[in-house]
Amino acid sequence: MVENGYQDNGSALYDNGSWVTNRGGDGMECAIDKNDNNYMYASVYYGSIARSSNKGRNFSGIAADGRNGITESG
Repeated sequence: MVENGYQDNGSALYDNGSWVTNRGGDGMECAIDKNDNNYMYASVYYGSIARSSNKGRNFSGIAADGRNGITESG
Protein backbone atom coordinates (compact mmCIF):
# COMPACT_ATOMS: atom_id res chain seq x y z
CA MET A 1 0.00 0.00 0.00
CA VAL A 2 1.42 3.37 -1.09
CA GLU A 3 -0.03 6.88 -1.11
CA ASN A 4 1.21 9.77 -3.31
CA GLY A 5 0.35 13.46 -3.56
CA TYR A 6 0.13 15.03 -7.02
CA GLN A 7 0.39 18.76 -7.69
CA ASP A 8 -3.00 19.90 -9.06
CA ASN A 9 -4.34 16.32 -9.09
CA GLY A 10 -5.05 15.32 -5.49
CA SER A 11 -3.71 12.27 -3.68
CA ALA A 12 -3.97 8.64 -4.70
CA LEU A 13 -3.63 5.30 -2.94
CA TYR A 14 -2.06 2.24 -4.60
CA ASP A 15 -3.49 -0.98 -3.20
CA ASN A 16 -4.15 -4.41 -4.67
CA GLY A 17 -2.65 -3.47 -8.06
CA SER A 18 -4.49 -0.24 -8.82
CA TRP A 19 -4.40 3.50 -8.06
CA VAL A 20 -7.48 5.19 -6.55
CA THR A 21 -7.76 8.95 -5.99
CA ASN A 22 -8.78 9.57 -2.39
CA ARG A 23 -8.26 13.34 -1.95
CA GLY A 24 -8.82 16.17 -4.40
CA GLY A 25 -7.08 19.51 -4.87
CA ASP A 26 -3.33 19.97 -4.78
CA GLY A 27 -1.97 16.78 -3.26
CA MET A 28 1.12 17.31 -1.11
CA GLU A 29 2.70 15.09 1.55
CA CYS A 30 1.08 11.78 2.44
CA ALA A 31 1.80 9.12 5.03
CA ILE A 32 0.46 5.74 6.08
CA ASP A 33 0.88 4.71 9.71
CA LYS A 34 3.45 1.89 9.69
CA ASN A 35 1.88 0.28 12.78
CA ASP A 36 -1.75 0.43 11.59
CA ASN A 37 -2.41 1.00 7.88
CA ASN A 38 -6.03 1.95 8.62
CA TYR A 39 -4.60 5.39 9.51
CA MET A 40 -3.48 7.62 6.63
CA TYR A 41 -2.62 11.28 6.41
CA ALA A 42 -2.82 13.58 3.40
CA SER A 43 -2.14 17.27 3.06
CA VAL A 44 -2.97 20.04 0.61
CA TYR A 45 -1.65 23.57 0.13
CA TYR A 46 -1.40 26.00 3.04
CA GLY A 47 -0.83 23.27 5.61
CA SER A 48 -4.25 21.64 5.67
CA ILE A 49 -3.79 18.06 6.96
CA ALA A 50 -6.47 15.36 7.03
CA ARG A 51 -6.54 11.90 8.59
CA SER A 52 -8.36 8.73 7.57
CA SER A 53 -9.02 5.90 9.99
CA ASN A 54 -10.52 3.55 7.38
CA LYS A 55 -7.74 3.03 4.82
CA GLY A 56 -8.44 6.22 2.88
CA ARG A 57 -12.18 5.84 2.30
CA ASN A 58 -12.96 9.05 4.24
CA PHE A 59 -10.78 11.86 5.58
CA SER A 60 -11.38 14.45 8.31
CA GLY A 61 -9.38 17.63 8.77
CA ILE A 62 -7.03 17.63 11.76
CA ALA A 63 -4.85 20.69 11.06
CA ALA A 64 -5.27 23.98 9.20
CA ASP A 65 -5.31 27.71 9.80
CA GLY A 66 -8.06 28.17 12.42
CA ARG A 67 -8.32 24.46 13.33
CA ASN A 68 -7.12 22.83 16.57
CA GLY A 69 -5.45 25.99 17.86
CA ILE A 70 -3.34 26.61 14.73
CA THR A 71 -3.30 30.30 13.87
CA GLU A 72 -1.23 30.39 10.68
CA SER A 73 -1.14 28.67 7.31
CA GLY A 74 1.51 26.10 6.41
